[in-house]
Amino acid sequence: MERDNIKVQELIKKQLLEIITREEEVELAARRAYYAEQEYDAIFIKVLGELEGQLPKDELDEWTPDYAEIKRRGEAIRKKGKIKRHSEVGYAAALLLFIGGVFFYLFYPGKKEDMMLHLEGSCLGVTDKAEIPLIESSCLLLVADSTWIRVDQDTFGTIVQLGELAVTRTREGLLRIQRQPVENSVTSSLKNLEIYTAPRQQCVVELEDGTKIRMNAQSRLSYPLLKRDSTVVYMKGEAYVDANKRHGSAPLIIGNEKGKVMANRADFLIRSDKNEIKTMLNDGKLEV
Repeated sequence: MERDNIKVQELIKKQLLEIITREEEVELAARRAYYAEQEYDAIFIKVLGELEGQLPKDELDEWTPDYAEIKRRGEAIRKKGKIKRHSEVGYAAALLLFIGGVFFYLFYPGKKEDMMLHLEGSCLGVTDKAEIPLIESSCLLLVADSTWIRVDQDTFGTIVQLGELAVTRTREGLLRIQRQPVENSVTSSLKNLEIYTAPRQQCVVELEDGTKIRMNAQSRLSYPLLKRDSTVVYMKGEAYVDANKRHGSAPLIIGNEKGKVMANRADFLIRSDKNEIKTMLNDGKLEV
């Protein structure tokens, strides 16, 4: 098959007059492939011009528009559009109020002390995203090369004394680290007190400078046994840190192998692993 303008014009004419057969439609489609789009359109327009007045009558040829009905429906659409716009403005205002309320709840100073991390999965009847009450916080303490102390919900009072460093648990469930000279203490070959949380645990720790750290599940906190000018801790895992009420001017330093975070007065979330440290500041100032 090759280009044949006369044959193509004949087939187009039959198509426009609605007398073309199925076989001829297939032939026209095949022949059309040999023409560029502009070439075929030119042939079609030429045939259309030659058939002026001969084309079959369309069902709408004698139709005239109902201008009154068009006007009536146009007015109805315009009124509906105004209502819709007003509704959209109302929805937008409600959305802004909702977002503002969320920000107010999250960042209002009176709510900061309630901001805590949540569990990533359900455990012990606590659902996803649920916060473990302070009284239920628990952990494991490594106080010597192979000496572990389990701190459960019913553990209260002095847990261990490592030199001048005393670890106690209050009736409210707060694990408190303090320095108080005593005669009888555990001799440890470790340089740090190691605090671990298992997959089903969280633990709230108060450092000797007043900083409170809520450790999430599967986290580790290393606290030096020897007193330093600054409060320096090693962190691996996730925690919420509230250093707003700490005493002393020396900075709080939380670090790992890849870097450190420094703060004087701040509260923030921190996630630390062997590759990086990520933080989300809620209030105050951080140096990373």
